Amino acid sequence: MPRRNQPPDHLPVQIRDHVEVVRACREWNIGRLFRLINNLTEEPAKFTVTHIGRRCGLTPSRVLEYMKDAHQVTNVSIVERIADGLGIPGERLGLVARPWEGSGSAADLPNGSGLWHPKTLTPDDTERVVGAIHRPSRIDSQVIDSLANVLAAQRRLEDDVGSAAVVVPVSAQLDALKGMVVGARGAMRPKLVGVTGQWALFAGWLTANLGRFEVSQAWFDRAAEWAAESGDVSLSSSVLSWKGHLAYLTGQFGPMIGLSQAARRDPGVVIAQRAYDAYQEARGHALVKNVVEAERCLGEAEVFTAEALGRAEETPPWAYYHTSPGFYVMEHGWVLRYLGRHDRKYNTLATEYLAVGLDELPVEMQRSEWAADYMYQLAVCYLQSDEPNEACRRAAQAAEIANATGAVQLIDKLVALHAQLTKTWPALPIVSEFGELVTQEPSSAANPDATT
Repeated sequence: MPRRNQPPDHLPVQIRDHVEVVRACREWNIGRLFRLINNLTEEPAKFTVTHIGRRCGLTPSRVLEYMKDAHQVTNVSIVERIADGLGIPGERLGLVARPWEGSGSAADLPNGSGLWHPKTLTPDDTERVVGAIHRPSRIDSQVIDSLANVLAAQRRLEDDVGSAAVVVPVSAQLDALKGMVVGARGAMRPKLVGVTGQWALFAGWLTANLGRFEVSQAWFDRAAEWAAESGDVSLSSSVLSWKGHLAYLTGQFGPMIGLSQAARRDPGVVIAQRAYDAYQEARGHALVKNVVEAERCLGEAEVFTAEALGRAEETPPWAYYHTSPGFYVMEHGWVLRYLGRHDRKYNTLATEYLAVGLDELPVEMQRSEWAADYMYQLAVCYLQSDEPNEACRRAAQAAEIANATGAVQLIDKLVALHAQLTKTWPALPIVSEFGELVTQEPSSAANPDATT
């Protein structure tokens, strides 16, 4: 008589730690996670639809809808139930450590002082922040300054370690800050919603980098609300700009262009932001092969950039990288790279701009996840000019950073790039060597660079 199917309470370690299961968790791809769990387990310990639903507090029909990708999970409370029901560590799903993980550290507590990186704050600062979370009436200018210090430190940390390592504390901090915003009143409220708007903007960037596009959209929507209430037109502009970036990542080039235009429409927006969005609009036009409009926007961007670099002190804290001349040179090169798909003279210029821009970046930014994306763009320039050795060399530099930081979007693009190199130069040793650095299967996330 066959044994009755009876899976364990939690996922076996070999399933939980399977590379594709870990990847699905990091991307918040719950449908794929459930499919993997179902396919990787076998009777008498198979996780069926019913068993998954029972452990996660979901109906079998809802589990099936997730598995068919008919619905996407964007609610944090559902993700928490999945983590707890299947025994998946919170960090893998962008959550704080779950109570059953048993670390007992203050960072595991939603309002604990460990959540606020005490190494970057004085004990008095930490006490003020935690106290204000519990009693929003205690918010004063010192609390706002302390919060701004934490956020600034995390932006710099993300440059060093990547989005995946930072998204957990940032998401947990926002959960705590939402309660503070609800309870805040009086003269300090506009300043508080300004800082929390920056926080939500940062969370949107982090989750977009990790391919969690629906979660990113939700954070950008929240950032837009808080930015509007704060009255900071440059912050509101930045939110529109990042929504344009999200549209780029998902292959929606019409909204990418329109949002970039909207982001720089208000003449009161800081000039550095207007420069960036002129470049982003130009990139959108280049993607849809509108050379005339791309050239027009590049001209505007150059004018804005010259002015922005002369007024660097006006750049807001969330756009600190806008103060680097190399950043704008790379942006210019990125636009030319797309134009260079069909015109070698543009590709030659793109190669020069990207190489010079990368060299001109400050040292502390050169190993960042976002800088590695420009290395990838430079590698594609060399692919477009039939220079496989240089393409592989630059791509390998990007891959080293992408692997170190868990940059799933960039890894996907590098996998696609390796496939193109292999198709054209299958016997070239350096192509094989580069391939050893990018062995992951690409995710299902939209990737406008995969075929361009």
